[in-house]
Amino acid sequence: MTNQATQTAGITDQEYLELADHCKKLVELAQLEVGRLKRENKEYKKMVMSAYGFIRVLDEQFDIFLPTEATYVLESIRSYLSDFVENQFL
Repeated sequence: MTNQATQTAGITDQEYLELADHCKKLVELAQLEVGRLKRENKEYKKMVMSAYGFIRVLDEQFDIFLPTEATYVLESIRSYLSDFVENQFL
């Protein structure tokens, strides 16, 4: 075999292996980051859903006892969270 047979497109086999190893490490790091972001996203969704449920209970159960201003605030927050949940989660 000639020296030309051990080279691919101007790079040596060793350079090709190093490049492939480097790319593999980059993909593995990206996969770890995607996994972390998915877990973080799931936790944020849980928090939003919990807040939404709590506000719904307050709005439906305690509007008799709350001042009118508080009822308006709860209705606004509930409406905002309801739209957000519907658009983002459903």
